[in-house]
Amino acid sequence: MTNLPKRAIRKKTKIRLYVKSPQGEGLKEFFIPARTVSPLIIHRAVEDSGATPPILSGRWQVTHEYTGLSCGIRGSYAYCKAMLEELIKEPVMYMLSSKMMTSHPQYQEFIKRFNEYRRKHHHLGQVW
Repeated sequence: MTNLPKRAIRKKTKIRLYVKSPQGEGLKEFFIPARTVSPLIIHRAVEDSGATPPILSGRWQVTHEYTGLSCGIRGSYAYCKAMLEELIKEPVMYMLSSKMMTSHPQYQEFIKRFNEYRRKHHHLGQVW
């Protein structure tokens, strides 16, 4: 179990996210509401389109802390929190790069469980 609050996080934190934008792609720092629960970060969803602030209203997402890559989880705070609490138990998430993750011996089983977690928590407000 994590120590995430039941209500959405308000305290802003500097985090690094991997983004693709018209200006190029790579790690970029954002100062947004976020909480790190290593190896994952739950934070307000961002859109790097040059808008200020780059936050998508009402949406949250989960990002892999070590790579800055999105975990493909977007939606309500409750949904992202539930997914983070499931993923934090997975050994694959503790790999330091995406290459290490995909070559992990349990990766294929992890993908099946990941999809099961999505179905299990979909009712909390998943956004594709």
